[in-house]
Amino acid sequence: MIWPELMVVQWGFHCDGVAARWLLLAYLLCTLCTLAMVLRARTIAQRLAPFALQSFARCAILAARVATGRGSPAANRLYFAVELLGSAGGVLNGARLPERLVPGRLDVALNSHQLMHILTAACVLCVFHGGAADHRHWHLEGRVCPR
Repeated sequence: MIWPELMVVQWGFHCDGVAARWLLLAYLLCTLCTLAMVLRARTIAQRLAPFALQSFARCAILAARVATGRGSPAANRLYFAVELLGSAGGVLNGARLPERLVPGRLDVALNSHQLMHILTAACVLCVFHGGAADHRHWHLEGRVCPR
Protein backbone atom coordinates (compact mmCIF):
# COMPACT_ATOMS: atom_id res chain seq x y z
CA MET A 1 0.00 0.00 0.00
CA ILE A 2 2.06 2.88 -1.24
CA TRP A 3 -0.64 5.28 -2.42
CA PRO A 4 -2.34 5.99 0.93
CA GLU A 5 0.98 7.23 2.26
CA LEU A 6 1.17 9.80 -0.51
CA MET A 7 -2.04 11.36 0.81
CA VAL A 8 -0.89 11.19 4.44
CA VAL A 9 2.38 12.95 3.64
CA GLN A 10 1.19 15.46 1.03
CA TRP A 11 -1.71 16.77 3.08
CA GLY A 12 -0.12 16.29 6.49
CA PHE A 13 3.07 18.10 5.54
CA HIS A 14 1.32 20.50 3.17
CA CYS A 15 3.13 23.50 4.63
CA ASP A 16 6.56 21.90 4.74
CA GLY A 17 7.52 20.87 1.22
CA VAL A 18 11.06 19.82 2.16
CA ALA A 19 9.85 17.45 4.90
CA ALA A 20 7.18 16.07 2.55
CA ARG A 21 9.76 15.33 -0.16
CA TRP A 22 12.15 13.61 2.27
CA LEU A 23 9.39 11.55 3.87
CA LEU A 24 8.09 10.45 0.46
CA LEU A 25 11.59 9.54 -0.69
CA ALA A 26 12.28 7.56 2.50
CA TYR A 27 8.96 5.76 2.21
CA LEU A 28 9.54 4.97 -1.47
CA LEU A 29 12.96 3.50 -0.63
CA CYS A 30 11.39 1.45 2.18
CA THR A 31 8.77 0.18 -0.29
CA LEU A 32 11.42 -0.80 -2.84
CA CYS A 33 13.40 -2.65 -0.15
CA THR A 34 10.20 -4.42 0.93
CA LEU A 35 9.52 -5.47 -2.63
CA ALA A 36 13.06 -6.79 -3.07
CA MET A 37 12.84 -8.81 0.15
CA VAL A 38 9.41 -10.22 -0.74
CA LEU A 39 10.58 -11.30 -4.19
CA ARG A 40 13.55 -13.17 -2.65
CA ALA A 41 11.51 -14.84 0.10
CA ARG A 42 11.33 -18.63 0.18
CA THR A 43 8.79 -19.06 2.98
CA ILE A 44 5.53 -17.42 3.97
CA ALA A 45 7.14 -15.91 7.07
CA GLN A 46 9.95 -14.42 4.96
CA ARG A 47 7.34 -13.04 2.58
CA LEU A 48 5.23 -11.43 5.33
CA ALA A 49 8.03 -9.99 7.50
CA PRO A 50 9.03 -7.18 5.09
CA PHE A 51 5.45 -5.92 5.08
CA ALA A 52 5.74 -5.39 8.84
CA LEU A 53 8.68 -3.04 8.14
CA GLN A 54 6.62 -1.12 5.61
CA SER A 55 3.65 -0.98 7.99
CA PHE A 56 5.94 0.33 10.74
CA ALA A 57 7.16 3.09 8.40
CA ARG A 58 3.58 4.08 7.54
CA CYS A 59 2.60 4.14 11.22
CA ALA A 60 5.67 6.24 12.10
CA ILE A 61 4.77 8.82 9.46
CA LEU A 62 1.15 8.88 10.61
CA ALA A 63 2.29 9.23 14.25
CA ALA A 64 4.52 12.17 13.27
CA ARG A 65 1.60 13.78 11.48
CA VAL A 66 -0.71 13.36 14.49
CA ALA A 67 1.94 14.35 17.09
CA THR A 68 2.72 17.60 15.28
CA GLY A 69 -0.97 18.45 14.81
CA ARG A 70 -0.77 18.43 11.03
CA GLY A 71 -3.73 17.85 8.76
CA SER A 72 -7.34 17.27 9.58
CA PRO A 73 -8.15 15.31 12.75
CA ALA A 74 -10.96 13.57 10.84
CA ALA A 75 -8.50 12.55 8.14
CA ASN A 76 -6.05 11.27 10.76
CA ARG A 77 -8.75 8.95 12.10
CA LEU A 78 -9.50 7.69 8.59
CA TYR A 79 -5.81 7.09 7.83
CA PHE A 80 -5.52 5.19 11.12
CA ALA A 81 -8.49 3.05 9.97
CA VAL A 82 -6.57 2.37 6.74
CA GLU A 83 -3.70 0.94 8.77
CA LEU A 84 -6.00 -1.22 10.88
CA LEU A 85 -7.96 -2.55 7.91
CA GLY A 86 -4.83 -3.19 5.85
CA SER A 87 -3.12 -5.00 8.70
CA ALA A 88 -6.23 -7.09 9.37
CA GLY A 89 -6.41 -8.05 5.70
CA GLY A 90 -2.75 -9.02 5.66
CA VAL A 91 -3.06 -11.13 8.80
CA LEU A 92 -6.22 -12.87 7.55
CA ASN A 93 -4.65 -13.65 4.20
CA GLY A 94 -1.30 -14.72 5.65
CA ALA A 95 -2.85 -16.93 8.31
CA ARG A 96 -5.41 -18.34 5.84
CA LEU A 97 -8.27 -17.50 8.19
CA PRO A 98 -11.15 -18.38 8.26
CA GLU A 99 -10.73 -21.36 5.89
CA ARG A 100 -8.16 -22.91 8.20
CA LEU A 101 -10.83 -23.12 10.91
CA VAL A 102 -13.45 -24.81 8.69
CA PRO A 103 -11.57 -26.66 5.93
CA GLY A 104 -13.45 -27.11 2.65
CA ARG A 105 -16.41 -24.88 3.55
CA LEU A 106 -15.00 -21.51 2.52
CA ASP A 107 -13.15 -22.43 -0.66
CA VAL A 108 -15.57 -20.59 -2.96
CA ALA A 109 -16.82 -17.68 -0.87
CA LEU A 110 -15.50 -15.73 2.13
CA ASN A 111 -12.00 -17.17 2.02
CA SER A 112 -9.02 -15.20 3.33
CA HIS A 113 -8.01 -13.85 -0.07
CA GLN A 114 -11.49 -12.49 -0.74
CA LEU A 115 -11.72 -10.97 2.73
CA MET A 116 -8.34 -9.30 2.20
CA HIS A 117 -9.64 -7.72 -1.02
CA ILE A 118 -12.80 -6.50 0.73
CA LEU A 119 -10.70 -4.90 3.47
CA THR A 120 -8.40 -3.37 0.85
CA ALA A 121 -11.43 -1.84 -0.89
CA ALA A 122 -12.50 -0.41 2.47
CA CYS A 123 -8.97 1.05 2.79
CA VAL A 124 -9.34 2.80 -0.56
CA LEU A 125 -12.66 4.27 0.57
CA CYS A 126 -11.07 5.54 3.80
CA VAL A 127 -8.17 7.10 1.87
CA PHE A 128 -10.65 8.83 -0.46
CA HIS A 129 -12.60 10.29 2.46
CA GLY A 130 -9.39 11.14 4.33
CA GLY A 131 -8.13 13.09 1.32
CA ALA A 132 -11.47 14.89 1.09
CA ALA A 133 -11.30 15.76 4.82
CA ASP A 134 -7.77 17.12 4.38
CA HIS A 135 -8.87 19.11 1.33
CA ARG A 136 -11.72 20.64 3.34
CA HIS A 137 -9.30 21.32 6.21
CA TRP A 138 -6.82 23.25 4.05
CA HIS A 139 -8.77 24.74 1.19
CA LEU A 140 -12.45 24.98 1.98
CA GLU A 141 -12.06 26.16 5.58
CA GLY A 142 -9.60 28.85 4.55
CA ARG A 143 -6.58 27.70 6.56
CA VAL A 144 -3.20 29.08 5.60
CA CYS A 145 0.27 27.77 6.29
CA PRO A 146 2.06 29.44 9.21
CA ARG A 147 5.09 31.51 8.27
